Amino acid sequence: MKIHIRDIPEEGLALNSTFPNDLIDKREDDGLTFIEPLDLHLKVYKAQDELIVHIGTRGKFHAFCSRCLTDVKQDYKTQADLFYQIESRGADFIDITEDLRQEILLNLPDRVLCCKDCQGICPQCGTNLNENKCNCKE
Repeated sequence: MKIHIRDIPEEGLALNSTFPNDLIDKREDDGLTFIEPLDLHLKVYKAQDELIVHIGTRGKFHAFCSRCLTDVKQDYKTQADLFYQIESRGADFIDITEDLRQEILLNLPDRVLCCKDCQGICPQCGTNLNENKCNCKE
């Protein structure tokens, strides 16, 4: 996503866009993938020789619960600020695509759970303890 520096008025520039979900790698440990492109809401400001980009991101992702391995679909929402030095660059635009991708990845949950009190699976018989009790000794 390119931001053209000359297009930014004094009061700032509001942009709405989407971020392609195929630019975000699938996580191997829990299979986390985004279901659809992410909605982006950006507010861009110039402050002397600095560009400030406030980002709001929304979307939905699919993963497997870290405890019981059931399919989970959850909402994703985050906010972040990016800062760029613009005077030394001498460019007409700044491409923030890679920085956006990294912010999205950094704000993903470490572990996805189907619910806060997920019981997981029995390590001996593999029964999903959220659905059934097992007869294994603890």
